[in-house]
Amino acid sequence: LTANRNNGTGVQQFIFAESANPLVPTDPATLTLLNSYGCANGSFTPDCISKVPSVAGASPLQQSIWRVQPNLRVPTVYVAGSQVERQLPHNFTVSMGAYAIRILHVIRVRDINAPIPGTFTAATPNGIRPNPGGEINQFEGTGRYHQEQVFVGFNSRLNPQFSVSGSYVWSMSNNDTDGQGSGAFPMNSYDTSTEWGRGGNDVRHRFSVFGTYNNPKLWKLTFSPFVVASSAPPFNITTGIDSNLDRQYADRPSFAGASAN
Repeated sequence: LTANRNNGTGVQQFIFAESANPLVPTDPATLTLLNSYGCANGSFTPDCISKVPSVAGASPLQQSIWRVQPNLRVPTVYVAGSQVERQLPHNFTVSMGAYAIRILHVIRVRDINAPIPGTFTAATPNGIRPNPGGEINQFEGTGRYHQEQVFVGFNSRLNPQFSVSGSYVWSMSNNDTDGQGSGAFPMNSYDTSTEWGRGGNDVRHRFSVFGTYNNPKLWKLTFSPFVVASSAPPFNITTGIDSNLDRQYADRPSFAGASAN
């Protein structure tokens, strides 16, 4: 490809020629196609930009539409709990408490125009959507979130130089959507009843202990060691295959047939 500037007129002429560069097209079929749009015919004013190929007969692309549910309700949070604290000898304090959280109208995203289950046939391999076109991803406030938590903590200042604190938390979280983000879509946009289970933040056991030691003799340094431990969070098993053709790879494997008890 060579470019010739026409004596400072601001117009450049691009000419395709034989080249050893494998990235430059040299086969007659490609050059003929380029010439049909005035790109490689050596004309003084190439018009390949103005000659746009016709889109007649081209397959339409699926467009994804994002919308908000007309009567969307914001999440509502209910919290109930109690805590007691007791002062023990030797500057030792213990606290214990428990609380429960209920959140209604948790945000989820659902494709309200997903292919209808049971419409995948040889005649309609891509299924049938309620409306022609692509996805209509709708933000809805239809999710639920439940969490219960019990915690125990202690704090002790053993002497003016050393103090130690720690806590243990038992927690259980269940929901049918993890809210906005990668976990917002259900496996089946027409049936969200199978989504109820452990939440993404359901870590059952957490333990932490930390201390502070001030050494006035060693350059007045302060040491703050700590230990944090927790059980593993839950994980989700997916097939990696878009079986229902909703363009969301959230399908989970089935271990039993639909008619199994």
